[in-house]
Amino acid sequence: MTEVRLKHAWSRTFVSAHYDFKAEDPDGVVFGRIRRLDYGPQQGRWEWHMNDDRYTASGVAIAGFEVSKKTAALAVEAAFEEARRRCLSNEDLVR
Repeated sequence: MTEVRLKHAWSRTFVSAHYDFKAEDPDGVVFGRIRRLDYGPQQGRWEWHMNDDRYTASGVAIAGFEVSKKTAALAVEAAFEEARRRCLSNEDLVR
């Protein structure tokens, strides 16, 4: 089975954060975040958000929960890429 690789740069959101990461596009704009929940009914799951204001109105789901850090990061990247694609397609229609 081929391993799916992340396409974007990921780093810790804060230096002291061990289970909290942010994603950046090639221009250095932060577009997503994942973090492991350590409490509540979702304890141990990973929360994800695609939070790039340029694309959040695209109609794509921008948040959710996953069972692992990798699947959460992939969900952020997929949401970002799809939202970006939809927004860029709509810009072409307006021109």
